[in-house]
Amino acid sequence: PAGTVSRTVYVPTIADTIPEPDEVFTLDFSNPVNATITGDESADVTITERQFSIDDVVAQEGEYGPSFTFATAASEGTQFNTLTFHDGDLYVAIGADSNGRLNSILRFDASSGANKGVFVPGSQLNGTRDMIFREGIMYVATLDSDEVKMFDAVTGEFLGVFVAAGSGGIDGIDGPDGMFFGPDTNDDNKEDLYVAGWNSNNINVYDGQSGAYIRTVVQDINTPHGIGLHNGHI
Repeated sequence: PAGTVSRTVYVPTIADTIPEPDEVFTLDFSNPVNATITGDESADVTITERQFSIDDVVAQEGEYGPSFTFATAASEGTQFNTLTFHDGDLYVAIGADSNGRLNSILRFDASSGANKGVFVPGSQLNGTRDMIFREGIMYVATLDSDEVKMFDAVTGEFLGVFVAAGSGGIDGIDGPDGMFFGPDTNDDNKEDLYVAGWNSNNINVYDGQSGAYIRTVVQDINTPHGIGLHNGHI
């Protein structure tokens, strides 16, 4: 517009947890209309690598098992959705932070707290919530896509969708969150998967071998989150 002496240029970026060097690009100014460029005709812009690390892990044995305190260099507002131990490592599911949704699953040495990097990148997840290791597979509930996904428990490689959105009642677990493998409900003598629907306010059961919907066991429960089994009760 007439009289304008400056202009702000916005460059959107997408946050992630993938280690990479700082990135630089050049912004060139040319061909002004009814104006004259009096300063530099170009500017170098640096996108600084976002630092994410857990600097200290303190473990203390207590009545309910070990407790951990994290001192983190991540941005303010980072959400740690859940964590679990498997084969000597600690796995931490990252949900959202103030810079955008990350969704990644990070791995740390359970004894020293040493950062082993990203185990499952956010590009393969959609709103990471609960995760379970069972028979060489990591099962991950993804809140935003209404799925339970499978990953190799050693390599983190994506193996497929165990419970698919829209499959046999999965619409009834809008926003899958807490889950566990528990008592057989379809008489095949094998454990089944129980999944809580954060948005749909219920708990569904899926075949522990195929992921097929079996039935809804709890209805009209307000935003179920972490679930488990105690003395035969959910």
